[in-house]
Amino acid sequence: MAKMNRRDFLKIGLLGLAGAAFVPFSNQGDEYLEKNLGRITTTSVSVYARPADTSRILFQRFRDELVHLYDEVISEDGPGYNPLWYRVWAAIYIAPMCNR
Repeated sequence: MAKMNRRDFLKIGLLGLAGAAFVPFSNQGDEYLEKNLGRITTTSVSVYARPADTSRILFQRFRDELVHLYDEVISEDGPGYNPLWYRVWAAIYIAPMCNR
């Protein structure tokens, strides 16, 4: 193998950098950015067994936690001011505080 001098090393290095400048940035990691992802923006949100205020509360989710939103449900059981609920796991629901 021939020895590479400093000048050849710099040439090859600069050619590699120049070639990398023309390659578009890949969108690695975008597959993790899902459209149906919600963030808890209040102090806490109760997670219910059914989409109704009178349903059993299973647990709480707290500020800045991310949850997958699988389905939207309009509940006949209310609440009257906002009957929209989101299914977040198998048959577990949360009510949004506001829609944006």
